Amino acid sequence: MSRVAIVGGGFAGLAAAMILRREAPRLSVTLLDRNPAACYLPLLPDCIGRAIPPELLLYAYADASRRYGFDFWQRQVTRIDCPAGMVYAGDAAVPFDYLVCAAGMQPNFYGNRAAAEHAYCLATIDDARRLAAALAERTPVQVVVAGGGYTGVEVATAVWRLCRKRSPAVRVLMVERAAEILAALPPAASAYVRAHLRRLNIDVACGVSVAAADSRSVRLSDGRVYADALLVWTAGVQAAPCVDSLPGQKNQQGRVIVDDYLRCAPRCFVAGDAAVQTVGGVPLRMSVQAALTQGSVAARNIIAAHRNQPLRACRPRDLGWVVPMADNNGWGIALGIPVRGPAAVFLHYLMCLYRGRGGVGRALALAGAIAKG
Repeated sequence: MSRVAIVGGGFAGLAAAMILRREAPRLSVTLLDRNPAACYLPLLPDCIGRAIPPELLLYAYADASRRYGFDFWQRQVTRIDCPAGMVYAGDAAVPFDYLVCAAGMQPNFYGNRAAAEHAYCLATIDDARRLAAALAERTPVQVVVAGGGYTGVEVATAVWRLCRKRSPAVRVLMVERAAEILAALPPAASAYVRAHLRRLNIDVACGVSVAAADSRSVRLSDGRVYADALLVWTAGVQAAPCVDSLPGQKNQQGRVIVDDYLRCAPRCFVAGDAAVQTVGGVPLRMSVQAALTQGSVAARNIIAAHRNQPLRACRPRDLGWVVPMADNNGWGIALGIPVRGPAAVFLHYLMCLYRGRGGVGRALALAGAIAKG
């Protein structure tokens, strides 16, 4: 019996596991993830801004394992040896004939040790719990959100919403190293969001970065010092450490540049945020839709390879995106059509309901988000 190892149980990893077990039940499938449950990351900021219980965003791998019939190992993968066909997780080793690496991303502090030690992130359920607890236990004068991208806007408005209820005097500042926030998006999106942040009294500082931080203060590169501040880091991501052990070329984030079939080596596939796939000469952006498509294509290419059939090139379709803000305002593009205001946020939650796993918790989380306005 041929063995498939899947590293990472996010959108891509779970999609691959489900398809492999459904369409090739004779293959042995083992999913490895350091966490006991998958987290629905697109709704994570709502744990702060709308007080959604984080537990509603979890989908236990044990439940998925029983439902779909794959094996689950809760282990931290440290290294992958593609030529030898081995995944190493601590003192354990898992052999494989085919691999799907969907290990995802983690915060990148770019060597800023002070930020790594003292900043709060919002990349996991535990991060959401820690940030919510910190804001509940302490009322800082200033919350500094480092990073003016998609996630930074979501987090800044979520923190603004929480602080507005508990302590209106708290100020929120978004810091972006580039010349403009949301630099990767169309200028109209950046201008709309910046104007809206101004109406919410969320300050934006571009062309500056966090120079130093400790548990109670933040110093910016332009010399400004906030003596009673809490730092939240959304300024960048990098691939999980185990991805570095994969063969092939990597980009600056450590993501693997794959071929049209999502391979980095024979019988080794990379999917989701860990993969850099180029479509029409342009690297595909990291998104839930891309991860789901890549996980599905990787699984079906493993089935094809196992049956000595031709592989299928991966051609994800980008249906659009939305930058949702916690006051029910947003800007995005759906099927090529610009959408803004509450309609954009509605589309965001609608897609969250459609794409998530673990239907009951997902529905409860969405209902809670809408009910809290």
